[in-house]
Amino acid sequence: MASGPAGGTYDFPITIEAARQLGIPVSVNVPPIIYELMDLYPQGSTGRPSVLYVPTRRDRGSPRESTGSPPARAPEEK
Repeated sequence: MASGPAGGTYDFPITIEAARQLGIPVSVNVPPIIYELMDLYPQGSTGRPSVLYVPTRRDRGSPRESTGSPPARAPEEK
């Protein structure tokens, strides 16, 4: 997984204090128009993955759904 500043990942923001300790100039004076602009582009909900993997059991004889071809068979023993 990629690591961001201060060892965190890019999925989680750093605090104002942490940014200042890294030498990043931070301002908390954001004009209201910026918040109005941000409201036009809502972000997805947090805490839930955008893709959910649900493993399913497949019978050996059933065709593969992704390729449309039957599953590979093991070589026969002699």
